[in-house]
Amino acid sequence: MLTLVGWLGGVGTASAQTKAADPQTRWITGDEVRIRAAASADAEVIGAAWRGAEVKLRNAVEKDGFCAVGVERNEGVSEGYIACRFLSATPITSSRAGADGIDVAQRWVNGNGVIVRDAPNIQGNVVTRLSMNGAVKLLSNAPSAGYCEIQFANVGKGYTACLYLKAEVPVLLRMRLALALRGGADLEKDFWLKPSWRALESYATDLHQNLPPSAKAGPWAKDDALEKMKAHLALGLRADQPNELLDWSEVKRIAASSAEQDLTSLSKDVPQDLKNKESVLTARETVRHIAKRLGLHHLAEHSAGRRGGGNQILGLIGALNVPPASQSYFSGLSEIAPPNASTEEASGRFGIVFRTLVTRRKVDEIHDVERRMGVYDMKSYSQALVSPVSFVRLFRDGALRLQPSHVRKERFLFGDVDETGGDCIDGFGYGAAEVSVWRYFGDDKIAAEMRKTNPNPDGSLFAFYTRRPLPRMRAEASVWAVDFDRGQTGFIRGEYRSFDLDHDGIPDIIVWEGQGKGPGHLEGPTKTDDKWYRLVLVNINGAWKVLGSDSFGYGCGC
Repeated sequence: MLTLVGWLGGVGTASAQTKAADPQTRWITGDEVRIRAAASADAEVIGAAWRGAEVKLRNAVEKDGFCAVGVERNEGVSEGYIACRFLSATPITSSRAGADGIDVAQRWVNGNGVIVRDAPNIQGNVVTRLSMNGAVKLLSNAPSAGYCEIQFANVGKGYTACLYLKAEVPVLLRMRLALALRGGADLEKDFWLKPSWRALESYATDLHQNLPPSAKAGPWAKDDALEKMKAHLALGLRADQPNELLDWSEVKRIAASSAEQDLTSLSKDVPQDLKNKESVLTARETVRHIAKRLGLHHLAEHSAGRRGGGNQILGLIGALNVPPASQSYFSGLSEIAPPNASTEEASGRFGIVFRTLVTRRKVDEIHDVERRMGVYDMKSYSQALVSPVSFVRLFRDGALRLQPSHVRKERFLFGDVDETGGDCIDGFGYGAAEVSVWRYFGDDKIAAEMRKTNPNPDGSLFAFYTRRPLPRMRAEASVWAVDFDRGQTGFIRGEYRSFDLDHDGIPDIIVWEGQGKGPGHLEGPTKTDDKWYRLVLVNINGAWKVLGSDSFGYGCGC
């Protein structure tokens, strides 16, 4: 069974008291403090940190006013240098509107490439785009059709979607690479010690950053070491085993232990006179991670009742009860992967080699913002398994539809440009939605047109990858419904759908579909009770694991 630290990925799981006792922990005291690749004010900026962010001192030696710090990530430890005067040995709270002398109208942008228009509607002309954590001033507290009037860069005015504005800094630390550049490090040697795309990207980024500004848009000199790395990844690698799927019984246990705290709000602010302040902070942090891993962040961001926020998430987990599992079709984690698995995750889970191929940039194709996209001579890269697995669609009636898949993924390299928020589709990502949910977008005609934009076939519910041949093309399906307390859970009703793949009388997959006020889009939560959320559990060797979740998308962009 995974421990709390294990299944949360080792990020932010220690209590505040434990962190404060660690002599290497430091807190950032200013906003947008630059993180550099070396201990010099002239060194390349590789990231930024905001007030309240936590870092670790790499050593106690100060060099020219800079301190070497590290940031723990799932991929490893990112390293850089920060001016020592911005580091505190005692905890610092993050910046928030109306606190510590900050203007009550201050807001921060929660998204990349967020559009500002000259009118409060989608027909308005685009004035500019805002980056993550960008500071703006809210000019009006009365949103118009989901748009707020703001002032940006202290001079410009316009309208942007209110849902992208936060009263506290959304992201406390940003670094350009998962493994940041280290002053004096031999990045070529690092690649050959453990070949990976991340190591190649670190090396290429170092080449890119050392070019003069006029040369970054090409042409680029051939680098023999980089070409050898590309060729090696093209031959193929077998990825390490990925993290285990969440154990549902462990999620239930942690939720039950956190339910004793008052988590009505998931704000980081806690009254100073509150008893057991540190345990409350730890519980809130835990619930944020639960919400993210289960795809329940929408429920955390809006509440529908007296016990909103974190308490509703804990209440929902407590109310979700599935029958005990016993050993059946899937005997190990190497036999199934979620539909959003990366190529590398699929490689590690199924033990199949994957290849990485790079697409080169072409100078004559570069213009405007694209001139700053890409890393050195690379425009994008794609990854794919060398042998296929099955991509299985699961339908409500138990039907199973298979197609071979190499789990191919492609990613553009944004270089010096802020990366976009990723792919977005209206509706569910891995299944079809009922007709009634689509009426959020308009009358029956508009709803029908919107349904056509979703690629999932009618009747589909979820999907997964597997390397095992399925024993039958239709699972035994059963369904039962349970009423829920909206105030306690955020939902009024839930349907459990059980699927027995091998017809042995033991369920292999359970999909729970919740009905309640959906998160909506610019106008906030829906007025109707929609079936907008799905949680999927898989029976692995007699234990329920969280295979994934899916939420109805009520709109892309603004």
